[in-house]
Amino acid sequence: MTTNGSAASPAKGKGAVVTGAVLLVLGIVLGVLGVAVFGGTAKEIAGTTVAGTAAAPAEITADLKAATTYAVYEQTGSATTVKPADVTVTAEDGTELTVSAPASAVVANGEGGTKLTEVAIFDIGTSGTFTVKVATEGVTYAVAPSLSVEAEGFAWGAAVIIGIVLALIGLILLIVGLVQRSRS
Repeated sequence: MTTNGSAASPAKGKGAVVTGAVLLVLGIVLGVLGVAVFGGTAKEIAGTTVAGTAAAPAEITADLKAATTYAVYEQTGSATTVKPADVTVTAEDGTELTVSAPASAVVANGEGGTKLTEVAIFDIGTSGTFTVKVATEGVTYAVAPSLSVEAEGFAWGAAVIIGIVLALIGLILLIVGLVQRSRS
């Protein structure tokens, strides 16, 4: 009990300061992560041109980087004929990798303005030399990093926008809360 007969009022703005600080930090972290991933993905896709085509059923032997999803691209006029079951990928030690269908049919630019469609994807665990063979006869194909998987990184672009919005809301709440606390 106070000597003047009135109860002490609680400090105002504490909730706004805490919420604002949390949203500000969360927005900054989300924005930085989004920029890093989104920027890396955009750079990777912009630098990808599918090169080194071969006429099936020939094999392509290539040095591939670890922790990367690669794709088999079929040179297309309209429809694709290669199925993931027609593709075999073998490591130097003879291990056969799992080949699957891409989530979406991405069309890439090849040498000389040709159009190539992603028809199969596979993941590389460790760097090395791999042999890729397509059994479908009468098609031209190439191997390059998967653009459909790289494009998934563009979802991080939305994270940048959300991060900016959260940071702005957090900053506003922080300022409002500090002003309320200074007046109480």
